[in-house]
Amino acid sequence: MRALLMTAIVVCACLSVPGCFGEKEEIILCEDGGVLTQYDTYYCEFEVLETPEGEECGGPDGDLYIENECYGPVMIEMTNTGDSPIRILTFSAVDFDRFMNCESVWVFPGTSVFDSMGATLEGPLPGAGSFIVAFDHPNSCDEEDASTPTAEISYKVSVMA
Repeated sequence: MRALLMTAIVVCACLSVPGCFGEKEEIILCEDGGVLTQYDTYYCEFEVLETPEGEECGGPDGDLYIENECYGPVMIEMTNTGDSPIRILTFSAVDFDRFMNCESVWVFPGTSVFDSMGATLEGPLPGAGSFIVAFDHPNSCDEEDASTPTAEISYKVSVMA
């Protein structure tokens, strides 16, 4: 009877603690919005640390080389009530200068989309490092044009931990 009572107490205590049964908690990295003109870009820059040695996620000795199993997928939600679609691009922060100079960058396909009027994306991170999610006007590298429509967006970028 005591064992049954003790088990019930442990289960009740565990249910009140996030992550006790493998449930993960959402961590919001960025949340914002506004009007996006031809030359505006909203950025969400964040860093994923390497898995400490001895923890249960990642590869040998904490190296993450396939996807970040500690933090789970990156999740991006964006709504657009403007007149222009936008690009949602997720890439490594080492490519930021290339992106700013309108050069091509390698984007993570599961968390990037072109010409979007709203999206909910989810995909793995490739491991530890610094990342950027950019919400960019598709005409940002074109010559300035006052008739280019604007987008009014709100967004949230989060991970599960």
